[in-house]
Amino acid sequence: MQTAEEEDIIFQSAYKETIRCKTSKPHGHGYLAKYPTRRQLMNDKIEEQARVSAATHQRNIELEGKIEKLEGQLANDAAERDRILEEYRQQIREEEQKAREAFQEKMREEMLSMLAQQKQASQQVINVENEYSSDDLVHYTGANWFLFVFVCRLTQKVAMIANMLVFARLEFLMLAKKTMPMHQQQLLFLHIN
Repeated sequence: MQTAEEEDIIFQSAYKETIRCKTSKPHGHGYLAKYPTRRQLMNDKIEEQARVSAATHQRNIELEGKIEKLEGQLANDAAERDRILEEYRQQIREEEQKAREAFQEKMREEMLSMLAQQKQASQQVINVENEYSSDDLVHYTGANWFLFVFVCRLTQKVAMIANMLVFARLEFLMLAKKTMPMHQQQLLFLHIN
């Protein structure tokens, strides 16, 4: 059994074929034909608009959900990038700290070697002075005595100048360490050596 709508569709198509008309205006069943009123047409339009509005609203809700999901994903990606960047910065800080400690260790070793050289030079001056006893000094007269005193004092002054150079160099390196970036300190240290 067919519904009234299906019967109407069959009737309309059969009528168009028989009459061979191209109009889409519905044809009624004689005196029983009902044409839609303006109110029905208006209600149909309002229903169609409500259906379109509801579909648009549903689509907007779905799009907002997708946007929120993408924003959350962007926030997660940004947090991940920040975490990776912080790890990289931490790694750089650790490497710089290790390089600084190695540089300080080299400086300490160089300072100790310079102090050992200075001590050795001072010991040589003391050895030269102690090498000659007061009995030996009695034999030096005139020019020999003057030459001996001159050589002793010259040796003392050379040792003093060497000490001053060592300390000046150490002060310069310590000042450079405080004021220069790490890579320039290393270049300076290599250039000095």
